[in-house]
Amino acid sequence: LQKNQFQLQRLVGKVISITNLLGILLGGLFTLLAYPLGELLYQSKEIGFYLRILGPLMPLMYLESMVDGILKGMDEQKATFHYSLWDSAIRIALIAFIVPKTGIKGFLAVMVFSNLFTGLLNFRRLVVSSGIQLRVWKWIVGPCLCIAVSCFAVQRWIVPFLGHLSLLHQTLAVASFVTALYLVFTTITGIFSPNDFFAKPQNSPASATNP
Repeated sequence: LQKNQFQLQRLVGKVISITNLLGILLGGLFTLLAYPLGELLYQSKEIGFYLRILGPLMPLMYLESMVDGILKGMDEQKATFHYSLWDSAIRIALIAFIVPKTGIKGFLAVMVFSNLFTGLLNFRRLVVSSGIQLRVWKWIVGPCLCIAVSCFAVQRWIVPFLGHLSLLHQTLAVASFVTALYLVFTTITGIFSPNDFFAKPQNSPASATNP
């Protein structure tokens, strides 16, 4: 049982690390490039406003999807079902009272609240059920700081030299520079390590002493 618990915690930690690293990177890119993406994909600057609001939610959306799958694999369907029911009821009530008065902005606010509500509840359930130790720096704070610094650096020192490029090429260049800096910063700080994702599973201390 101890060996299985150790392997479960290791697997859950890997999934959370990979999901947050990718989700925070994509969330940062969508937030930074919201208006260019709105013009390129929808020929609308107004869409960029909504993309910028939803961008920071992307990491939580990715994480919620992964956590939901893990919980179901751990036979926690009952908990996820209850959370979905609560979320649906709250969302319907908020839409009924807020959206008629505030329109699309109110709907976006409901989406933000809904994702935060279900995401945090599912994540808390996963931590409690698996017994995994919460790694705030590696999973949340560190990647957020790295993407913030990467976006700021590219916006401040790279973007001014891209004015001669088309909007599409500017967007691709900015995304490439931000991604490269993000990988460098997360590697330097020890947040990202290939060994964390591709190393062979190790036996737990308890299993090493017990045949």
